[in-house]
Amino acid sequence: TNPWFSPGAAIYLYEASPTITACTLRGDGGALYGITVAGDQVGNSAPTITNNTLTGFREAGISISAQAGLYEGNRLDGNGTGIYAYYSSPNPVIRANSYSNNGRTVVLFGMIDSAVVWDASDNATYRIDWPSIAAGGSLAINPGSHIDLAGEIALGANGSLTLGTGSTVQAGAGAGLRIYGTLNAEGVTFTAL
Repeated sequence: TNPWFSPGAAIYLYEASPTITACTLRGDGGALYGITVAGDQVGNSAPTITNNTLTGFREAGISISAQAGLYEGNRLDGNGTGIYAYYSSPNPVIRANSYSNNGRTVVLFGMIDSAVVWDASDNATYRIDWPSIAAGGSLAINPGSHIDLAGEIALGANGSLTLGTGSTVQAGAGAGLRIYGTLNAEGVTFTAL
């Protein structure tokens, strides 16, 4: 655990853009985060985090707070959340990661203004908290996913949301979809709680 950052991350990147590749980070249930990416200014960090294994972190294997970067080919196993992402411009690129035994696969909030694809397999569970998809932005979620809406998704004009076939969307109290753009959903089950 990094003693200089409370509540603790194995690696804390503050307005830094290193490359972290082929490393193993283990939280063993003690540390909150494997890798935290943060900064005072939006997008000042743009690390390349690829092909790592992050296991056993109580909150998240990777936590991205309003920063950019590439997060690809990582194995996230046994964490509270695989990747926690607060999107802002420029959006982080999160792709081709593998997720298993996490409480949730990806937690999202913030603004999406580019093409974002969530491609986790094996019945991924996503939690979406009050994001907006701006004009020209898009979010595509793979088939068979479970999406917990904890807030409203605001889909702007010329924005698009694609929910994969066989997915389920569960909306909590006060949560839902506000659509001004394009919603693509076929064979999706929507449930309001």
